[in-house]
Amino acid sequence: AAGCGSSGSGSASVDKTVLTWAEAPQTPPNYIFPFAPLQFFSVATLTQFQMLMYRPLYWFGKGANLDLNLDLSIGKQPTYSADGKSVTVDLNAYKWSNGTSVTSQNVLFWMNMLHAEKSNWAGYAQGALPDDLVSVTAPSATQVVFTMNAPVNENWFTYNELSQITPMPKAWDVTSQGAAAGSGGCHDAAYGSADKACDAVFTFLSRQSGYDPANPKSANNAMATFATNPIWQVVDGPWKLKSFNADGNVTFTANRTYSGPVKPTASTFTEVPFTSESAEFN
Repeated sequence: AAGCGSSGSGSASVDKTVLTWAEAPQTPPNYIFPFAPLQFFSVATLTQFQMLMYRPLYWFGKGANLDLNLDLSIGKQPTYSADGKSVTVDLNAYKWSNGTSVTSQNVLFWMNMLHAEKSNWAGYAQGALPDDLVSVTAPSATQVVFTMNAPVNENWFTYNELSQITPMPKAWDVTSQGAAAGSGGCHDAAYGSADKACDAVFTFLSRQSGYDPANPKSANNAMATFATNPIWQVVDGPWKLKSFNADGNVTFTANRTYSGPVKPTASTFTEVPFTSESAEFN
């Protein structure tokens, strides 16, 4: 489902085929903002929904193995320093659906958000990312350098730390609908220098996805807007959301500008909910 097509260069022809996929019983996706709090952190929401639209920095899985899959990753092979205290990540050429490039600053946007809102990130563990970082810099539009406060095991850092990052577009750096991209002040800031601005952006984006940081136990009342909210239409994955409801009826349409290596070859991909295993089997 993540690829739904054959690999190759250039644009694939998209036919009118509709691909239909069954969700696990009573397990619909329920959150669209990739920076998710714990109550929305699930396979159904992240791997089987968000990642079709918003590609993580690194993709994992080769057949039955959990190996780093550089062919499907935005980031190239991480390069660690001899002392194990820094890692350089160069980016492959990806585009957002609004025509802008996926850049190192998009990675810093995520990292700035994490610096400001680590307590609201489901993957946070004390002492790990971002606590173990001294700095994150973007020497160029296609390169990010992470400097750690102590030597790290390369395999562990790649699989457990770099794996958490999802580049986010500048179009999301806003605190209101219709605001200019970058006006929130979080995307372009030096790492860790704009926590207050990032707090405001996080609050806005979270509420657009149905989570209110001021009232974290409130019900998600934004799901009906997922497919119509222009914020979530800026994607770098092979699919764009066309329709969505709280029951789990999800329809994607092919992102014809997708620049990754596995193009969608069908026009529509749907996810359908079931109330029980027997209903799904039947």
